[in-house]
Amino acid sequence: MSITRIAVPAQTLEGLTSKRSEHFGHSKFFTLIDIAGETITQVQQIENIVHANCMMPVKLLQDFKVNALIVSGIGSMPLKGFIKAGIDVFYAPKHPYRDVISLIKGMTKSEFTLMDPEKACKGHGSCRVKPFDN
Repeated sequence: MSITRIAVPAQTLEGLTSKRSEHFGHSKFFTLIDIAGETITQVQQIENIVHANCMMPVKLLQDFKVNALIVSGIGSMPLKGFIKAGIDVFYAPKHPYRDVISLIKGMTKSEFTLMDPEKACKGHGSCRVKPFDN
């Protein structure tokens, strides 16, 4: 059985109960969850790096062999970077997915879709994801 490593932007270091970070670019940490089928096999947390450009976190997650990322908001540049790196980026609305475990449960139930580049944030407060989070 193959193992998938999913990254979730997180605000705290509380493992599966960590509060999610609502936007990739403002994440303090990433929770990395290894899943085989529907079984969680490993959970680890890493600190996001202070980045001079938005491709540095893409490289960080690529180095940790992440297969998928779950976000409610992400800029167009890192989204393009993840696509180029072969890492799937899934969109999950802010509500009701407030913590890492709720996101993982949603992911295993295929509740999320791939992030549409048209919904990516364009920078400087022009995030276009917000209208989709009713």
